[in-house]
Amino acid sequence: MFLLNFQASFCAGWTSVNLDFVYAPGLSSARSFRTATRGGVAVVFALTVPVLFGLIGIAIDYNNAIRITTALQSEVDSAALAAASFIGPEDEAKAIAQAYIDNALSHRGLAKSTTKITRDPSTSAFVVTVGYKMATAVAKVVGFNSFDLRITSSAAPKADTRVLDIAMCIDATGSMQPTIDAVKSNALDFYTTLNQELETRKLQKFDAVKIRPIFFRDFGGNWKWYDVASGGQVDKFPNGLVSRPAGDAKNYGDDVPMRAAPDFFNALDEKIALQNFVQPEIESGGGDFTESGIECMNEAMDSRWTRAGDTVKTSSGDKKATDVFSIIAIWTDQDSHEPSFSYSLLNPNYPNAAKMPRDYAGLRSKWDDEAKIPQRHKLLATFMPVGAPTVGWDPIFTWPSYMNAGTLTGGTTQMVSSIVDAVQTVVGTSAAVRLTQ
Repeated sequence: MFLLNFQASFCAGWTSVNLDFVYAPGLSSARSFRTATRGGVAVVFALTVPVLFGLIGIAIDYNNAIRITTALQSEVDSAALAAASFIGPEDEAKAIAQAYIDNALSHRGLAKSTTKITRDPSTSAFVVTVGYKMATAVAKVVGFNSFDLRITSSAAPKADTRVLDIAMCIDATGSMQPTIDAVKSNALDFYTTLNQELETRKLQKFDAVKIRPIFFRDFGGNWKWYDVASGGQVDKFPNGLVSRPAGDAKNYGDDVPMRAAPDFFNALDEKIALQNFVQPEIESGGGDFTESGIECMNEAMDSRWTRAGDTVKTSSGDKKATDVFSIIAIWTDQDSHEPSFSYSLLNPNYPNAAKMPRDYAGLRSKWDDEAKIPQRHKLLATFMPVGAPTVGWDPIFTWPSYMNAGTLTGGTTQMVSSIVDAVQTVVGTSAAVRLTQ
């Protein structure tokens, strides 16, 4: 008698099927089997047909499995690439990869068996391994109900040169000395402390951190400190500034309504110049409470932002910037004058309309203009006291990529940490956009 021994092996890339006909002596003689004429063909046919149908069913279902696996491979590749390109914490990168996998399997009606996402410590590559079951359509008639399949892909992060540009708008009017002092105390170690905070949060560090400090007061409206009728009261401060020019009855504003660094300081190799710029600043002016914060924001938008492809100095030499974050951060304890504030417009030093838009629509156009500020990783963040009036700021709070970054106290006492909070917000937003594209 002959016994049919069937062996099959499957994996995502190959199959091996062995069919062995084994002679079994003692069960019957070869001669009698060969010479038997009654019912022999029917018996052999009856025994063989189910096996043949099973093999055909397995072949059909296996070909279908190969087709689906090939299509899924690109999805797993995309998941690994998404994790590798994410610039936030590792666990969030893994969550993004998992979302890709879940969506791909669900879309094809496949049941997830195992998904393993790891990171190679030597290469920083994300390795995504997906195991899943695919139910059979034909082979199940012979008891072969599903295939257990597995796909693996890996991707390493690109060697980006990441640059953080921060235009810091700091209210320098009365009562803002603690914030001014915080800028001074962080000036020398800004690059180191910011990257240390990023590392603590498992965020990718920046190769270059550039700071542009801009101190603002008032272009117009200081009548609370200057009363012409009483003989010209003038409020003097230790740095010699006054809240408005003595003898001027038109409320034209502070002696120095705004003091802006001409360009960004690279906090790696220009930290002494940064410290020298911020060190002389002392609170003064701002007699009518509402300040020229929006004018400072406008000046910040006009900064010479780093662009992809620009050469920047890093700790390992000059490199071409590939990924740029552009952040405007504003610290103030009061509301802002509107851009068309009448007393500001009377000031002969007020920026002309070509530089400073006279309405919110013009300001918004600048914010949305790639030629003015890089759009990919931009953010406008404010630090203000809880409950402070915000009439002048309210239209800007509706802009895209705006965030209330916290209180003025928190943004002052934990300045670097608060800036990293803002950076982390940009990271999360960018990842969410990529996931939906």
